[in-house]
Amino acid sequence: MNKRERLNRILQMVNEHGTINNNEMIEMLQVSDMTIRRDLDELENAGKLIRFHGGAQSVNYSLDFELLHLEKTTVNMDQKKQIASKAASLVREGDSIFLGPGTTVEIMASLLAGKQITVVTNSLEIFTMLAESRETQLILAGGIRRDQTSCFAGPIANRTIGNIFYDKAFVSCNGIFAKQFTTSSLEEADTMRLAMKNSKSCYLLADLSKFSHQDKFAFGSLSELDAMIVNSPVPEGLLQTCQSLCTVMEV
Repeated sequence: MNKRERLNRILQMVNEHGTINNNEMIEMLQVSDMTIRRDLDELENAGKLIRFHGGAQSVNYSLDFELLHLEKTTVNMDQKKQIASKAASLVREGDSIFLGPGTTVEIMASLLAGKQITVVTNSLEIFTMLAESRETQLILAGGIRRDQTSCFAGPIANRTIGNIFYDKAFVSCNGIFAKQFTTSSLEEADTMRLAMKNSKSCYLLADLSKFSHQDKFAFGSLSELDAMIVNSPVPEGLLQTCQSLCTVMEV
């Protein structure tokens, strides 16, 4: 089996099963772990699948389960760092901001340490990251904790988040489909919708793997955003569609 045949076979397996792990691919294709890793890197860079720790996921797969937080920290990290850096540059001294859950927003939060700002978040990871920053006024919206995203949601979190007004809200998502951004949890969707409603400006942080992927619950549409921050290059047709609805910041 030559390389092209192998790449096609990997895509076929991923698209048939939705997700597949590296060991299964190694056994089926009778190749080394290093070969599978190189093939997956090539296919991910071409936007044909999404890698996570120990496996890969179809870009068109609507998950019946959500990747665990630790698994998400291994997916598209270079792109997420670029997006997070741009988002952090939009925060000014004195701002009051909401930071939603998600690994891209977590990277952004790490870049804000030392700024004289107010941060409201329902993410335990972000709270922990900024807890030692004396310059930052930090508010954690507690509630029911979700292991998948290491964040709090539900009525207690909503009571806190819904009673605060923000200069800027920064959110991420699991998928963007039909001009809406989606997540796997109804409770998280409600919480982020409240934060966006109470914010003067809203920004979506999303790498290209999120497009054409649909999760269960929509919590906003692109037309509600001031801008979306995404890694380049965005395909021309997709770029035009997004630009008709909001500002697109490519990084």
